[in-house]
Amino acid sequence: MNILAIAQRVHLLTGLGSRGNTAKPGTVPTTLAGQTDELAELVEWVLMALTNFQTMHKWGWLIQQGTLAFTSGDSTVVPTAGIANYREWIPFKQGGRRYVLRYLTASGATSTNLPVYFMEYADFRGLRDRSPVATGAPMYFTIHPDQTWEVYPTPDANYTLKIDYLCKPKIYTTSDDVTNFEDWPTPGRGLPTEFHEAVVWYAVRYWAETRAKLDTFQIADRRFNELIRPVRARYLPAARI
Repeated sequence: MNILAIAQRVHLLTGLGSRGNTAKPGTVPTTLAGQTDELAELVEWVLMALTNFQTMHKWGWLIQQGTLAFTSGDSTVVPTAGIANYREWIPFKQGGRRYVLRYLTASGATSTNLPVYFMEYADFRGLRDRSPVATGAPMYFTIHPDQTWEVYPTPDANYTLKIDYLCKPKIYTTSDDVTNFEDWPTPGRGLPTEFHEAVVWYAVRYWAETRAKLDTFQIADRRFNELIRPVRARYLPAARI
């Protein structure tokens, strides 16, 4: 479903329109840009709902595979320099330990992959970066508060780390009429259309909350919670006890 269609669906459920607008519910807005009065507010609620829906959880459809390149003699990398939509690292896990995989860049991704284990910044700082710092194949890494990655030992050659990461949310604007919500972060592999109704009711809930429409808010909240349940079941990891 494209963003304009989502907005029209919200209009259908709220019955909003610009002053004097007698358009059939669900047929407006005809474009996201240039709206006034209630339709302008509706567009803003939809755009806000789309952003907040993406950041609600670490959704599985927003997890991507990527690589970070470390050059010989340089122990730090800023992930957003190589992965534009990087938001947060998603670790590999085994036996309670978190890690990524490394390989010699010159040997290629299909060469031997070995684990590089994560250390909390407070544990890494002052220990692994204490001078003189050893050189060799990276065995540990940390993530600084500013999201810079640092490995230990300092690389003695060019190495590549294979990672999974959570994408930044796409910030939709009034120029996104025909942009499909299911096309982020990869065309056709985002949130399937069958789940978009949850976003619609999320936007309706915003409207009801700001207008103190308690009855409508309760309906929207109930419908949203019903619709978000299968999304969570598919795109969030199972709880571990």
